[in-house]
Amino acid sequence: MTLNVEETSFAIIPTKFLYYPPNLICADQDLTELYTVKFLGLHLDNHLLWKPHVDFILHKLDTACFVIIRLPHVLDIYVI
Repeated sequence: MTLNVEETSFAIIPTKFLYYPPNLICADQDLTELYTVKFLGLHLDNHLLWKPHVDFILHKLDTACFVIIRLPHVLDIYVI
């Protein structure tokens, strides 16, 4: 098994101690640090807060509500 360095990144969950961002290098390439990750379908930030996931769900719900509101203007009343 090999590691694809170009698609590899990391996220650090800081503790109450001082946080120094590490400089991780693999195969002579720097790995990028992510501040939000999607893990098991949940969007989390590096402080384990729900804000990225809530924003993602709100965007999906906003799109669905827009489609539902526009349906009566597009379809016949008997279809709905």
